Amino acid sequence: MPQPESQPFECQGARGQRYGPLEPELERVLAILISGRPCAEAETLKPGRVWAVRDWVIKRSDPESLYERWLRKSAALRAAEAAFAIAPVETPRPLVALDVRRGLRLDCSWLVTRRVRGERIDLALSNDPRAAAAFPAFMQLMHEHGVIHGDFNVFNALWDGERWNLIDLDGLRHRLHRGRSERIAEMQWARVAGTLRDPARVRPLFERYASLRGLPDADAAWRRIEPKAVELGRHYDAVLERRRRKEVARKAASLDRERAAP
Repeated sequence: MPQPESQPFECQGARGQRYGPLEPELERVLAILISGRPCAEAETLKPGRVWAVRDWVIKRSDPESLYERWLRKSAALRAAEAAFAIAPVETPRPLVALDVRRGLRLDCSWLVTRRVRGERIDLALSNDPRAAAAFPAFMQLMHEHGVIHGDFNVFNALWDGERWNLIDLDGLRHRLHRGRSERIAEMQWARVAGTLRDPARVRPLFERYASLRGLPDADAAWRRIEPKAVELGRHYDAVLERRRRKEVARKAASLDRERAAP
């Protein structure tokens, strides 16, 4: 997408850029969230981190290292710049990128984008033949333009009924050596196949992708991808089982407290 002329913008002491005019309602809700007050209109997508309000998604990012806190450009600004730079890959349009700083130290940053409604990868590939048919070309478009997501998973792309949208750009990598890019691209396919727990169903999609990219030996690439997918599927099952047991224990403890209450 073409980048509009950005303008300085400030909200509740947070300073940054806005990319075009903002609706007053968005400014009001953003001010509430930045101030830490509860906002009745906001739907929590990730507690304390991501909210949805009408047609907007508001995300707070905290620096994870001293480098990010003192020297690196904030996550919000990096994501906003990346969204404009990865065209023609579809991604939610940035509206605002703000930093909350104490002097030169970054406390957190805030990113507002348009909201994309759709199904995540595993659901869309299972439920919509059009999504499955379009997925190889979506992956090919990303990789052909050097858009490499180091933390690619089923939540990083949404099918809106017509096209795939790449979301959550925090994991984007700078342009890498082609060999390393190919390894990451293969891992992305392994994660998709592992999440579906059915590599055989994903293989035709990968073969179409390999044809679009002109990969010289798709069979050899798949022989590397398939065992990784099986291993990841087992890992995902173990994670889900641990979460299930934790939830069962939590509910049991809650029931015990209720029974013990006078």
